[in-house]
Amino acid sequence: MKSLIRVLMTLLLPALLLAPPPASATDALADDDVDADARRPVPAIRQVVSIDTESNFGTQVLKLRFQQPTLAGSAIFLWSQASIDGQTQNLPTFTDDRGNRYIATGNNQSDTDGRVNAAQGTAYAPNIAAGTQEITATWTPFGDYRSVIAVEITGVSEAPFLGGASSIVFTSGPGVDDISSGRLRVNRRNALLAAVSCNVSQRNPQQTVPFVPNAGTGMTSTYTFGNYGERFDYCRFASSLTGRVGFKEALFSSNAADQYFTFMAVFR
Repeated sequence: MKSLIRVLMTLLLPALLLAPPPASATDALADDDVDADARRPVPAIRQVVSIDTESNFGTQVLKLRFQQPTLAGSAIFLWSQASIDGQTQNLPTFTDDRGNRYIATGNNQSDTDGRVNAAQGTAYAPNIAAGTQEITATWTPFGDYRSVIAVEITGVSEAPFLGGASSIVFTSGPGVDDISSGRLRVNRRNALLAAVSCNVSQRNPQQTVPFVPNAGTGMTSTYTFGNYGERFDYCRFASSLTGRVGFKEALFSSNAADQYFTFMAVFR
């Protein structure tokens, strides 16, 4: 009997050692997510609009309007900036003409380094109603400079926001991919990185070209906006599809030594 058991163990042990481990519930769920992503539409930028104002003390509201009514089920990504002396958390609330709900991402940046007083942040509206066109941004304190950009993103789920990152970068001169939003792990394929990068500097009387950053490696530039008044506040919106899962970042390239605020939000 013992001899028979030894024979059976000799025959079965190599097969047991070579057999793959059973798939865990987590692995199976990940595979299902990958398959589901392959069946879903790929997110895309449908339209972009912005508004800005300079030396507008006392005005607490800015309104911006999409050129076309939005599609049902899209998401709206919003970035805002306010330059307020002594105010570092001056972020607006958002409403629109179709009653969509706007959610702050929590990715905010502010700086009061003696030459710039700025507060910037992002928000989004999921699963919006068809026909949305006018968005209203409302601040509480007054200030001298405000700007907003709104982006309609199609091909996303009802809960589209996967996460975000933001940074403040000082550059020493023109560079390539020297501005990063910061890295974020994205666990979904074909997610959309929506990113904004802005220079925020005092005006140099000898400088006649704004310091607007260029789109970096892998990023597609869609839109630039800003104000050329008492100082430069020029921004670029760019986006990218992630492809595979992994750590992702939005990259931009500086045109000059300056301070750059950069934000990235990921949608699927």
